[in-house]
Amino acid sequence: AQETTRQGLWGGFGFGAGSIGCDGCTDRTNGFSGYGVIGGTLSDIVRIGGGSTFFVKEEGNATLNLGSGLFILQLFPGAGDFYFQAGAGFGTAELQVGSTTLKDEGAAFLIGAGYNVNLSQSGKVALVPFVNWVPTSIGFSPELFQLGLGVVWN
Repeated sequence: AQETTRQGLWGGFGFGAGSIGCDGCTDRTNGFSGYGVIGGTLSDIVRIGGGSTFFVKEEGNATLNLGSGLFILQLFPGAGDFYFQAGAGFGTAELQVGSTTLKDEGAAFLIGAGYNVNLSQSGKVALVPFVNWVPTSIGFSPELFQLGLGVVWN
């Protein structure tokens, strides 16, 4: 497969499994998760952008939502198709049980990795298996682990 030539505007989105743990939690909660990002290319090795992550879990009459808005930096070691990413921004959590809603917010961070599996000769569109860890400073300190599949265009 041909390596991706990164230049100009880029973006992507992905979906998969999410797992939330927190301070004082005895078990992790699993649910649906995803991300979206758009940005610009600084070089064949460095991309910057803005993005968000989300997690949602519904069980009975309860719904848990966790989201983030992040500044993201992606690094492609050796200019290949594998990347590491890091981000910082804000996070929100919302728990709704029946007619009662609890909300909180705080800082959010992202550490992750992915690999562009090119779908075209030009490397402009790729499937991206990804993994992200998103710890937060929200009241109960939820941290989200994501594992999924995305699409990116360069």
